Order: sequence, then structure tokens, then C-alpha cells
Amino acid sequence: MQGDRIVGKETIPILLGEKRALRLLKTILVINFGILFISSAFQLISSLGFALLICPAFVFIILSAHERGYMLPGIRLEFLVESNFVMAGVMTLVWSLL
Repeated sequence: MQGDRIVGKETIPILLGEKRALRLLKTILVINFGILFISSAFQLISSLGFALLICPAFVFIILSAHERGYMLPGIRLEFLVESNFVMAGVMTLVWSLL
């Protein structure tokens, strides 16, 4: 956030504040989880949706840990967030091969 302020970028955390931005992200993750679960349960999408429920749950846990101060900003936090995309891709690849 400090880098954004220095260069004058108006990002969501700058406009809303860090706490409100985290709350917005967590709300979006819960909605994403619910839509994915309901869509899979009613077979609107494939059963892969049940496996992909891990992704928003994983990010929610990471955000909660960061918010409580258990995980400080840095390479570890960025790695966990970015590895979520790789995990979703690997799960999709394995599901398509089966």
C-alpha cells in the first residue's frame, strides 16, 4: 500500500482502507464458494466444482491469517496466494485426465 501511495495510484485498499478491502475480499470469496458449491450440487457445472472449492477456502484462510498477524507481508504470503492458481490448474488437469 505504501508503494501505491508514493506513486499516487488509487487502488481499492487505498480508497477503502486496508480493513474494508480485506472484508470485501473475504465477502467475495464466501460468495464465490457458495456459487461454486450450489452450481456443483445442482449439476449446473461439472463435479470438478467440488474439488475447486478448496481454492477460495484456501485463500480465505490465508487472508484470515494475514489479518490476524500470523502471516506478515512478504515472499511467503505472495507464494501462498499465487500458488492457488497453480493448484487450481493442477486439479483441473488431473480431473480432465481421469
